[in-house]
Amino acid sequence: SIRNRAGQALAKLGAEGKVDIARAVIWLLRSSDTNARRIAVDLAGNVEDPEGHFWPKLLSFLHDDDWWIRERVTDALMKMMGHQLTRYVVGYLSDPSDVVRRWAIDVLMHLQDPQALGAIYQSAQHDSDWWVREKAVEALGATKDRRVVPYILELMKEPELHWSCIRALELLEAREAAAHVAGLLQTTDSVDIQLIALQCLDTLNDIEQANAVMAVVRSPNVQVRKEAFELLKKWEFQSQYGAGTMELHQNSPLDRLLLKVHEMRGEDLIIAPNRKPYVKCMGKLVPLSENTASLEQIQGILMPHLSAIQIEKLENLIDIDFSYKVESANLRFRVNVFHQHGGLSAVFRAISGSLLSFEDLGLPQTIANFGKLKHGLVVVGGPTGSGKSTTLGALIDSINRNYERHIISLEDPIEIVHKSERSLITQREIGTHTSSFTHALRATLRQDPDVILVGEMRDLDAISFAITAAETGHLVFGTLHTVSAESTVDRMINAFPAAQHTQVRSMLAQSLRAVVCQFLLRRKDQPGRCLATEIMINNGAISNLIRKSKQHQIPSTIGTSRDQGMQLMDADLMRLYRAGMVYGDEVYMKAKKKSDFEALMDEGEHTEENMSYGSMEIVVGSSFNEK
Repeated sequence: SIRNRAGQALAKLGAEGKVDIARAVIWLLRSSDTNARRIAVDLAGNVEDPEGHFWPKLLSFLHDDDWWIRERVTDALMKMMGHQLTRYVVGYLSDPSDVVRRWAIDVLMHLQDPQALGAIYQSAQHDSDWWVREKAVEALGATKDRRVVPYILELMKEPELHWSCIRALELLEAREAAAHVAGLLQTTDSVDIQLIALQCLDTLNDIEQANAVMAVVRSPNVQVRKEAFELLKKWEFQSQYGAGTMELHQNSPLDRLLLKVHEMRGEDLIIAPNRKPYVKCMGKLVPLSENTASLEQIQGILMPHLSAIQIEKLENLIDIDFSYKVESANLRFRVNVFHQHGGLSAVFRAISGSLLSFEDLGLPQTIANFGKLKHGLVVVGGPTGSGKSTTLGALIDSINRNYERHIISLEDPIEIVHKSERSLITQREIGTHTSSFTHALRATLRQDPDVILVGEMRDLDAISFAITAAETGHLVFGTLHTVSAESTVDRMINAFPAAQHTQVRSMLAQSLRAVVCQFLLRRKDQPGRCLATEIMINNGAISNLIRKSKQHQIPSTIGTSRDQGMQLMDADLMRLYRAGMVYGDEVYMKAKKKSDFEALMDEGEHTEENMSYGSMEIVVGSSFNEK
């Protein structure tokens, strides 16, 4: 503290002209005490040297053993001498000490004196220290002198200088070197080099290098893929499936495809190598384009949107599921990517994301009452694309608006995003918010839920969890790919080993509250689709049939219990047909007891000529159309 106060006193006396501060600094710099010398160099920054008497003496201290003192002496000299310092520092480039040569390059980089270019280039070529060479290349770029570009390209032939050369070309904004930088993207395996090359190409903004950038969107490294994709989004290039040029800053190639699907009111997009992309509209496949896509193009479309874990799964022949959002149009899709005979393929299922009332969806009031349940298991069955998720979304929304409960949903992926109102909703996506369905199920009961939504009860673990959670006082909703109430019960029981069937039947008879199975049928009276449902409510009779393994008698019990809100699928199909809402042949295809519907097949109403799937003028006639 005494030393610091003494330094402050000297600075004040020097400013008042009462002490020759330059002479004091030189005297102190000769001290053997490092702390004294450090105070001296701090004082040196306050020395005015208009006649040039001080800096020649200060030069001799550039070799001080203490790095901090060397740096401060250098700062003072740069302030006093400017570019005059260059010729003195260049001499240190041949110093035997690596440390001194590194310091000299740093100083020359800050001076940015064109007169030092030759000496810096020689150090970049021949210095024995790799750090000196790298800093020398960077110093060439820092001069902002475009004459050095050919020399940097010559140095870039050496792999160990790739990083510094690219950095220098970026500092120089040398667009003429863009092709050389882009070439490194394909010739190097270094993630660091690829990342800085993409950064450099972004600065150089040479759109002609789009093909080279496109090649790394399939990189196994997530960051490289992301940077390449973001760069391509800034550039324009010809879209494979659209007329004219596509503005990538607005939509990616994948977004472009999905926007077309939306325009066609499509339900699914199916892309596969060496085939046309197809859209499923109203259950029928329609070509999206006459062009076929190569395997490389499919990979280029998909890979930028996959994480490293997902790519690893694909390499291990494991299919992957995730959700995808087209930000510009607020469209969401459920995606499955898989390998098949032709190579990497994908299916995109449109997710409506909208919350509709039970009346808009055509759901009976009986189903709306399931939201009032305190505990138990409610299962919604139906084939793919039958609106199961939409039905559950309406139920969850009803609970959210009317009751104060904690709702946890486990989905793969999240389809409808709910905003908490009276209830608190926690939505977890498998693969994004939790590593697996199994881990999520185990953790759910420790998260204090009142209502649990299991997106799909796909295996024994999920079914077992749903039944157990229902037994322990939770209200559980889940889906199964089944087409009738009895097959739904069979499916849940048969998922367990045979030795456990008796126990499971007893548990299910007690915890199951209802089963809803549904189909979507094309409307006859107007564009769109309508819903047919089968509803089973677990009353005493149904519970007894499940316990005694007499599921085959469930349909007859449902048929005689209409006053309790139950209904058979065949009865609802006939209702829709008699109301003139659906075609006879489609009703026949969905019916379980075909003999009651055979007469409808003779009408010949439902012909391909009556449909217009590919038209861009398809009108949304039903709330389920978006689904």
